Amino acid sequence: MTVSLGLKISEGTKLRYQTFDKLLRKPIYAGLLKVNNWESVKCPRGDFEPIVSQEIFDKVQALLTGKKTSITPYMRNHEDFPLRHFTLCESCGRPITGSWSQGRSKKYANYRCQNSKCKGVSIRKEKLETSFLNLLDKLKPTPESLRLFRAVVGDFWNDKHKGSAHHLQTLEKQLEDLKKREDRLEEAYIYERAIDPTTYQAQKAKLGQEIASKELEIRENRLEDLDLTGMLDFAFSVISNPGKLWEHTGLDGKQRLQKVLFPNGLKFGKAGFGTAETAIIYTLLSSSTASNETLVAPRGIETRRSTRPNI
Repeated sequence: MTVSLGLKISEGTKLRYQTFDKLLRKPIYAGLLKVNNWESVKCPRGDFEPIVSQEIFDKVQALLTGKKTSITPYMRNHEDFPLRHFTLCESCGRPITGSWSQGRSKKYANYRCQNSKCKGVSIRKEKLETSFLNLLDKLKPTPESLRLFRAVVGDFWNDKHKGSAHHLQTLEKQLEDLKKREDRLEEAYIYERAIDPTTYQAQKAKLGQEIASKELEIRENRLEDLDLTGMLDFAFSVISNPGKLWEHTGLDGKQRLQKVLFPNGLKFGKAGFGTAETAIIYTLLSSSTASNETLVAPRGIETRRSTRPNI
């Protein structure tokens, strides 16, 4: 479809299907800021005007993925038991589930192993979730680690975008030249009668495509230079106190946050929660590993992956 429409990028080459698909998936066009490696956390909204509405963006994503707009499967979608299916039984490795049981005078909420032959997990909802909150408290980085990390990210960002202002000026000058060419074309056709209608229509369509492509490129470059401070404040508000955030968000937010903090889930047994792989940000910010040597390598933010020591 994109080829038949004649869509092209700024270099004049045809827009590839893969590139077009990538454009449709960018949340920034809906006014949302996406932080790398934090896909499961709800994107914060920027203070700029989006190209498309949230409703349209969501519908497009649903069509692209072939799924419903629901983010979490129905089987996990129970407000009373946010940790079910996310937490695994340490004894048999099966996901735990949650349910209400009738006592003598009232109902009780419990988490238990799905495996009827396994007795590895059978615990009251309040006790398991309190244990989980205690685990989240241990993830809190030190203020010094946050300060150093913010400084390193700032330096990395400035280095990466040091030529962006000049590049943006170049793009704007190119757009201005294209619009001047369009004006001269109109003048040559309407007032000077120097070109025939067929040539005029062909040149007008070509210039229109080039102008639209250049405007899109300029908008993308402007969005890439969004306020770093705002994005860092959002990210640090999540990592500084994950327990508080987990307590005060809804089911969908809890499940998103759980997935981000513990990408491979958690195991629970008689001794409590076992050692787990955490998000790479906590590996970098951990009080036991966040030394100056670790934090002076900005590229590690994008490429380094490791498992956090025992919590």
